[in-house]
Amino acid sequence: MTTLKNDVQAAIVGIGETEFSKESGVSDLRLSLEATKAALADAKLGAHDIDGIIIPTVVGATTEDLTTNLGIENLRYHAAVVLGGAGPAAALIHAKTAIENGLASRILVCYGFNGRSGARLGRRGPTLMFGEAPSMRRNYEGVHGLLVPAQYYAMWAQRYMYENGWKSTEPMAHVAVAQARHALMNGKAVGAKEITVEDHQSSRMISAPFRLYDCSRETDGGAAYIVAAAEPGDRNAVAIRGAAEGHPGQADQPTTRRRFLHTGMAEAGKRAFAQAGWKPGDVDFAELYDAFTFNVLWQLELLGLCGQGEAADFVMAGSTRVGGSLPVNTHGGLLSQAHLWGINHITEAVKQLRGTAGEAQVTGAKRGLVTGSGDFGDNAVVLLEGGLK
Repeated sequence: MTTLKNDVQAAIVGIGETEFSKESGVSDLRLSLEATKAALADAKLGAHDIDGIIIPTVVGATTEDLTTNLGIENLRYHAAVVLGGAGPAAALIHAKTAIENGLASRILVCYGFNGRSGARLGRRGPTLMFGEAPSMRRNYEGVHGLLVPAQYYAMWAQRYMYENGWKSTEPMAHVAVAQARHALMNGKAVGAKEITVEDHQSSRMISAPFRLYDCSRETDGGAAYIVAAAEPGDRNAVAIRGAAEGHPGQADQPTTRRRFLHTGMAEAGKRAFAQAGWKPGDVDFAELYDAFTFNVLWQLELLGLCGQGEAADFVMAGSTRVGGSLPVNTHGGLLSQAHLWGINHITEAVKQLRGTAGEAQVTGAKRGLVTGSGDFGDNAVVLLEGGLK
């Protein structure tokens, strides 16, 4: 176990979410503030109690927006994480460090985004990828047709399938089917419906091997969490036991990466498990960043949650369903609940560890794992524990 300064243990003490929708009708900032209000109420805190803010993404509300609208006048700590979809999980690394070293007492991490009505990829075209992108992407990858994330991840998926001898995409179908069912159980997803393997296999092609149901759900919504020192007897507090980042060489240029399938996720997992003093088999559930179905299969192996080359059989056997040996993305994930850059993975993990996840509750859940992944190679792994005494 990591030695903590003055025996302080950082924990998530409050969470909040807005409704998830196709069109919120309000601004990104309003979504952030609504999620923050819910998190403050959950933690039984007022806005004046917040003295730290971490911005987990490159879009949405800024620290200045939040302090002004919340009336925070005693800010002592601020950080901004620029790691794409790894940001909300990586923010826990910063929050844990700041709390355990006395830099702040209560830190807010929030994110609100009109990811469907206001900033949908299909409406923006290549601007998202090239407007402020590295020159390699603008001048080489883009002009050869690499325009959106699905195309980049499709290359990884094709290589992974080749190296593992896959004959079909049926394992990815089982990921989609399981998470669609979880979204129905969770009850917050917009347009959630049960699908079959046949539905997946017959859905339209997006970027081979990805079909429609392999791709995450663009969504309007917001979520927030608050990190503070765990108080004795606070059964709602969820301790941050391990947290680490991992990065490949040439993180933002996958087409020139020397080790094409190396992302740094495995190394981040090892560091996080070492901090916590846990083994992969010690976790009761996992909320794995799932921009695409392939990400789930890939991470199961990278994190040692199943053996190398065994993810396909693991998923097809039903192991990742609620009731299976390792439930994964119990809220439906980005695929079937909401693509909020993964911050909803964290709020779901807290619900699981509090025992408040409703129909999708994992029986006896005490330890959970959350990942984040963004910018084609930046990764974060967080280990959380509930049931504090």
